[in-house]
Amino acid sequence: MFQILPIKKVTMLQSLIILISKCTAKKQLWPDYLHKDINKVFGDVRDSKLVNELVEKNEYIIHLASAVGVGQSMYEVEHYTSVNSLGTGVLLQAIVNNKNSVKKLILASSMSVYGEGVLFRQ
Repeated sequence: MFQILPIKKVTMLQSLIILISKCTAKKQLWPDYLHKDINKVFGDVRDSKLVNELVEKNEYIIHLASAVGVGQSMYEVEHYTSVNSLGTGVLLQAIVNNKNSVKKLILASSMSVYGEGVLFRQ
């Protein structure tokens, strides 16, 4: 059974990588479908100062941050490992540092973490 969280404010930390978003060097373009009341923060999940500041101000955290692109992760290993592993570590450390303010952490994952896998046919 799902529980509805009593969230009154939403903060979104996004790096707006060009591969995924419509980000340009001149202007950060957030998706049109985002609610106007969302606090939109441009930054990197590996920035411990920024992540600590955001965690301190939020009770519920939904962690979806990752570098995506399974193909690219095969030749940009250091970058993908840094964003996906170190970024999660920075977030978890911020939660430990602010353990009295965080009520719940929801972590979702995708093939960005476990890869596409191999299809075997018999």
